[in-house]
Amino acid sequence: LQPQPPAQWPRAKDVGPERLEDMLVYLQAEESLVRTGELWFARGAIDQAERRLRDVLDGGREATTAELREALGTTRKFAVPLLEYFDQQRITRRYDDVRRLLDAGGAA
Repeated sequence: LQPQPPAQWPRAKDVGPERLEDMLVYLQAEESLVRTGELWFARGAIDQAERRLRDVLDGGREATTAELREALGTTRKFAVPLLEYFDQQRITRRYDDVRRLLDAGGAA
């Protein structure tokens, strides 16, 4: 859950920036990669993060960003974009300083 920028990926320099961008778009369309702002996460990492969030927030519990960051085992730099992604996907919702799971209908 601490991805490197695509330009730092092994062999990224071998393919060049235009080809790398094409590859990123393709992998995103194939749902192998998920973009959160400037960060690219592997689908498996997103799924793992979602499971951890659900475990922490199950049963109507709520947690702060710091608590969720710790549960995700990552830094704030990576946790905040992930949490915002889950808010956008209507998996979680932020209420003041805490987040809660949304049910299947989008209610907390």
